[in-house]
Amino acid sequence: MTQITFRLGAATALLASLPLLAACSTPDNALASRCSGGTLQGWDCTLTIERIDKPASGSLSVNDHSRQVDLSGTITLRTGKVDVTFGSGGQDDHTVTVTPDSPQQVDTTVRTAGRSSDDERLILVKVVPLEPSEGLEATLRHNG
Repeated sequence: MTQITFRLGAATALLASLPLLAACSTPDNALASRCSGGTLQGWDCTLTIERIDKPASGSLSVNDHSRQVDLSGTITLRTGKVDVTFGSGGQDDHTVTVTPDSPQQVDTTVRTAGRSSDDERLILVKVVPLEPSEGLEATLRHNG
């Protein structure tokens, strides 16, 4: 009898946790990333955001001490108009304006954020809607 009670308790706990698992999905107005590589030789990342109704931000890791890194790629948008900014959060950041009719090629050197003693530096990314927008996709590459 104890074994049956335990199994029912575990099943109940699992069912109770399902709403929490569903709550962990990325909202459609959050910047999401999928990256491969992640070595000193660099990485490839795809950034996506479905609905851009307010500013969104994130960061991409650079696994070295570099204060500047080369960044290249393409940014597309299904509807609307947005500014996309890459850099350290300072005056030297690189900003492009993206519309459906004007996808942007990125081929630039950007400053990274973080303490110089850290092995990991960051490229900060900010997406700001200039009008309600949807369907941003940025395919980016950093060569280490």
